[in-house]
Amino acid sequence: MSSLTALSSIWLSLNVLAIAVVIDQLIENGVAPQLIGSFTGLSPVWILILLLVGAKVAGLLGVVVAVPIAGSTEDILASPAPQSVS
Repeated sequence: MSSLTALSSIWLSLNVLAIAVVIDQLIENGVAPQLIGSFTGLSPVWILILLLVGAKVAGLLGVVVAVPIAGSTEDILASPAPQSVS
């Protein structure tokens, strides 16, 4: 009887783990880019691409700095050029 209880709890724990992984993936790949995109003005697709490229180029540091650098670059390029005073 005790071996059946142990097997049952193993399957229960595997089910809970699988559900937790699915929820985590939905949050990380769906909700987080939407939130970051609303803060930075970048498209969620670009944010995912930036994170992947940042991770490939510079590892964890690349992931941390990819979105702020892209947001700053977009702001600099989108700002109007200063007018020269004549």
